[in-house]
Amino acid sequence: MAADGLIHRSAVALRALRAEMAVRETLPERRRRVLDGTVHALKPDSMDADYAARTLIDYDSATPHVVIAVGELHAPTQVTWQIAGMAMGPAQAAWGAAREAAQLHREQRHLGAVRPLVLSWQGYHPPSPLGVLSSRIAARAGERLAEHVWTTLLLWQCTGAGRGAGTALDPWRSLEAHSYGVPVAVRALGLLALWSRTRLERTVPSAGRIDALVLSGSVGAPHHWWGTVSALAERSERGLHRGPRVTEIRARRDLLAPLGRVLSGRRRVPVDTAQGGQIVQAGSPASPESGLIPAVGHDTHGGRGYRDPGTVSLRAIAGATQN
Repeated sequence: MAADGLIHRSAVALRALRAEMAVRETLPERRRRVLDGTVHALKPDSMDADYAARTLIDYDSATPHVVIAVGELHAPTQVTWQIAGMAMGPAQAAWGAAREAAQLHREQRHLGAVRPLVLSWQGYHPPSPLGVLSSRIAARAGERLAEHVWTTLLLWQCTGAGRGAGTALDPWRSLEAHSYGVPVAVRALGLLALWSRTRLERTVPSAGRIDALVLSGSVGAPHHWWGTVSALAERSERGLHRGPRVTEIRARRDLLAPLGRVLSGRRRVPVDTAQGGQIVQAGSPASPESGLIPAVGHDTHGGRGYRDPGTVSLRAIAGATQN
């Protein structure tokens, strides 16, 4: 069963976590921060009581590579990988990133998702403010993300062959990325598209399929990275699978996103409205009856951040990750 694979990975990760807890005082400071943040994120009383339980899936404080699951492990109908951006690595914000995954999971359930699973992927040390202008860290992090997504999807795909997307064993798949997480996600998408044609094309042709890409505070991606995604779009017997549906969320007064694109030379990820993609102006007030507030600035938190509860942006992100 697919869940058995995740449960086994969780058991391995928990053993690694407990082993480090036993020698915490001997660890370097950065690894201690990863350990402490992860332990805090997993505590049942560390977040609001109506958030779903958190489960550790992968743990390596040295790399670092921390994956915390929120929601349905056994038979999810949709899976969302949430990728953090600048200043949100596991050494800085393991608990904060896991909380944002819990907030998205709750919003997905509010919109009617049956058995959603959100995976908080914290797999790299985010760059410094100047380092954001380079895509080298994103390239390496994207490779790590792609490998994690690939192996995780195989758990469902190998047991759900012949079923439709969104069923229990072939969940709808989304990548949700903020800020510097955007080039990380785009790099991963290109590799997944390539591997879908080269690694197991004959036996599991859609193992690397991603159905939706949701971006917020986007600092863009190298043009040739998205070109790779487009060029290697999976071909099936039914014709051309044109890659993931892209949704971009934009907040009011988010000055860092366009500045990051201009100074780095990266470009916006194209949004194809003919394929269902959309650009959401989350900085505009919603209808009064919705009770939602606009998103302001570049952050994901702080009351009006992209992933804050009660914002137009979080509602749009949750909706964009639905089938």
